[in-house]
Amino acid sequence: MTTSLPALAWIAGVGASAGLGAALARRFAAGGLVVAVTGRHAVRLQALAAEIVDAGGQAHALPGDVSSEHDVERLSRALESLGTLRSAVFNAGNAVRGTPLELTPADFESTWRGSTYAGFLFARAALPHLLAAGGGSLLFTGATASLRGRGPFVAFAAAKAGLRSVAQSLAREYGPRGVHVAHVVIDGGIDGEQLRRNAPELVADAGAKSGLAGDELITLRRVGLVHGLGRLGVSNSIWDRSGPLSAGEWERVRMYPYLTERMLHQSAALAPLGAIAVQHRERLDGSGYPRGLAGGAISRLARVLGAADAYASMREPRPHRPARPAEEAAEEMHAEVRAGRLDGAAVGSVLEAAGHRLPRRRQAIAGLTAREVEVLILLARGMSNKRIAERLVITPKTAGNHVEHIYAKIGASSRAGAAMFAVQHGLLPEDEAAARAGLTP
Repeated sequence: MTTSLPALAWIAGVGASAGLGAALARRFAAGGLVVAVTGRHAVRLQALAAEIVDAGGQAHALPGDVSSEHDVERLSRALESLGTLRSAVFNAGNAVRGTPLELTPADFESTWRGSTYAGFLFARAALPHLLAAGGGSLLFTGATASLRGRGPFVAFAAAKAGLRSVAQSLAREYGPRGVHVAHVVIDGGIDGEQLRRNAPELVADAGAKSGLAGDELITLRRVGLVHGLGRLGVSNSIWDRSGPLSAGEWERVRMYPYLTERMLHQSAALAPLGAIAVQHRERLDGSGYPRGLAGGAISRLARVLGAADAYASMREPRPHRPARPAEEAAEEMHAEVRAGRLDGAAVGSVLEAAGHRLPRRRQAIAGLTAREVEVLILLARGMSNKRIAERLVITPKTAGNHVEHIYAKIGASSRAGAAMFAVQHGLLPEDEAAARAGLTP
């Protein structure tokens, strides 16, 4: 008496637990299939398999390198005892960024091996099982790069185009024999470890450190996921430009936060996120975009989001520059605060969330409160009571009251005196304070 084996799904290219491969594995398991997961990191695969089993499914970890002919043959043999293969998904690949003159031949070949060649090996291993079962599905995940090349992605685009051609050829050959072959373009950020580290998780952690909680913190994390949607409305030829942008191209870039707002405005549930997202490139001194908002016109959540976005952008490579080291990015963030463009409290929260060690809070100076210290710094920089009020989102009358209390506590009667007091207590650089006090030629 023979016992029929259960239906099996084989997913290759499973990495982070929040990645696409892991999500596919969970979905197949929820549909009642036994799942075999393949990737290079055995510990991650075992953890995912255990999670699926705990949820009531069936899963097996099959670690291996799908760009290795030997490994793929071994994996194929292992499938035989697990079930009858009905679905096979190839989700593996690697990307090396660089122009043709920047890449080495080894870079180009490794990208091809991780995608086109590995996809071919995977298909050769899966097809005999699918044909023996009378048919099934063989799926390849791809990208828009498979349809058009882009300068800094020459290796990735070539590899993905090759994979698409492999899938098309397989579809013509094995479709009539009951095997459904598809190449599925999946673009956009996956809500996984890298994206969370660079955007929503950093934003949420910074929000928590800045004192946000409850619904505000939930909203901030959600807007961290969608604030860059408007970038889709700007041509890749602009984003990939390694040289200066023309006036028209720069104007298009300045519009992307507005495009994000318009996209999210189409849904009543998402519109509140759009109202925050549209402000994340605004700056306190009015130099930002798209509307040139300043001071109190920029919401608290948008200030945190803007600081997190600025830091994350610095830490990522761009066509015109490499990724900046963490300490260099932190110093530039501090420089933006000193220049009056980014909110100091928001920047401090972002840097702390990113793992930077910040100096301890100053002890009280001359009995000044934390708010009075903030007012004193702005006062020493020559700001009027109205400008101070706008910057700190308070009324001009409240700003004036703070100024009177500060003068009384520090024994000063003028802005020049306040500037000298500020530098003497380490609140302003000496050259800035001297300039404010009129002591330099």
